[in-house]
Amino acid sequence: MKVYCELLHRLLAGEDESTQIDILGQLAPFITEGCVMEILCRIAIETESHCVREAAIKRLKFHPVKANCCFINHARPGENPMVRRGALICLALMGCTTAKEVILKGLQARSFAVRLAASLNTGLYYDRDALDAFEHFREFKKK
Repeated sequence: MKVYCELLHRLLAGEDESTQIDILGQLAPFITEGCVMEILCRIAIETESHCVREAAIKRLKFHPVKANCCFINHARPGENPMVRRGALICLALMGCTTAKEVILKGLQARSFAVRLAASLNTGLYYDRDALDAFEHFREFKKK
């Protein structure tokens, strides 16, 4: 069995936070192997631990294009709102500036959690569309 398979198994088994962070560090050399990137993205999206998310993002930033594509796919309308929320948070943490379409759609979502996560990204876009969408979000939030 490949080394990273055992590490992925342990990561997905629900180890404690400290162990998960350690495993994420050990997985760094294998990020381009098999499904490692997809699983790290999934961990970053689904975890409630800020420390675990930060550790996953730290590793994913070495391959931002592929990681951002994964996050964009999970941030699209039709996904579970909590998955969209997590993906939008990850896009903000990655500093992604190629996800404008999903950010704008996220700002119009029914779920407040999705809209709030999308709003974290608006400062990455310096254009009228993003500013207008954020203003709409702010006005909608006040109602």
